[in-house]
Amino acid sequence: MSNNTIKNSYRILKEENLIVEYHGGVGKIEDAIHFRKIQATDPDFSPEFNVIADLRDLAMDVQVNELKKLVEFYKQTPSIIGNRRNALITENPSQVVLATMLTQMKAGSPQSIMVVSTVGSAVNWVNTGLSGTYVANILQELKVKAE
Repeated sequence: MSNNTIKNSYRILKEENLIVEYHGGVGKIEDAIHFRKIQATDPDFSPEFNVIADLRDLAMDVQVNELKKLVEFYKQTPSIIGNRRNALITENPSQVVLATMLTQMKAGSPQSIMVVSTVGSAVNWVNTGLSGTYVANILQELKVKAE
């Protein structure tokens, strides 16, 4: 895959009620919506599972006003939005800004979103009892799988 292509992968850990996601490459809002639709068809998916999403290798080709399209998709598809915690792992200021704006736009939804900079912080936020090293290893496997 080229660097201009979105790269997504995820693993559902049913026993921990957790979804671990890796996102890399260059993504658009349409890519995010497509990913959520595919994930929702996974027989192990539950909208109540907490999420750790690694965005550190992701460059979003998104204008601020396009985030509203993603939020509107979530509002129109309540079957994928549950009462859960989402930890978004970011690395650079543009990722932090977009993740924070998405958090603000989703205010009032049943989801709690935290923007963090480390895997350990993400694991602590979703409170699964897993180690940061264990989740970091899963993220590395997902990164390889996505490429």
